[in-house]
Amino acid sequence: MLKIWLPIIALATWLCLPIGPAQATLTQCPAGTIEGVGFTGCNVLFTANADGTFSTTEDTSQGVFPDFDDQYVGFQNSSSNPISAIVIDGGPISLFAFDADGPNSNGNSAQFCPSAGSGQTGYEGPDNTFSHINTSGGCTMGEVDFIAAIAPGQSTYFFLEELLDPRSPQPVISLPPQPNPEPGSLAILSAALLALRFGRNGWRHAFTPSALAR
Repeated sequence: MLKIWLPIIALATWLCLPIGPAQATLTQCPAGTIEGVGFTGCNVLFTANADGTFSTTEDTSQGVFPDFDDQYVGFQNSSSNPISAIVIDGGPISLFAFDADGPNSNGNSAQFCPSAGSGQTGYEGPDNTFSHINTSGGCTMGEVDFIAAIAPGQSTYFFLEELLDPRSPQPVISLPPQPNPEPGSLAILSAALLALRFGRNGWRHAFTPSALAR
């Protein structure tokens, strides 16, 4: 009788096992209750990797804000350099269409799409602001500026609009373009380098044996 039940017990046990590995909690976002919703971590995490690329990780087990229109976002710097800002391109998703009801809204937050307001948006984290939002393009792209650069191995968090759609391309994360030096600055730098080189050569020439013998 026992031999008959053993395969059945084994099958029942296998069916009760979870499929695939457990989803890791993205603890870069502090756990807590926000707008009445409980969170143990981020909805989504953007990571700066050691090879210079960026990656996106989602945790679908987390809570969802009312109306499904906000998301809890973490940023992890796993590169070897401090990062003072990142650019996020949401593609078809209006990630920066801040509508004055952000999780940190105090009733005076500005609406940033379709026209950018001024002041706090209500979507800031503890150490960031937002800039360069493409208000004429649906607020799908913007820049997250960190008040203090995020050091290698460190992380922070903030909020964005719209949950990511798994059917759509993932957001593209990049570093802001570096400004080109002004022509005047280049000219001053070149002149300084030439003066330094000439000065060193002139100093060396003044103390050569032939120069001392004159």
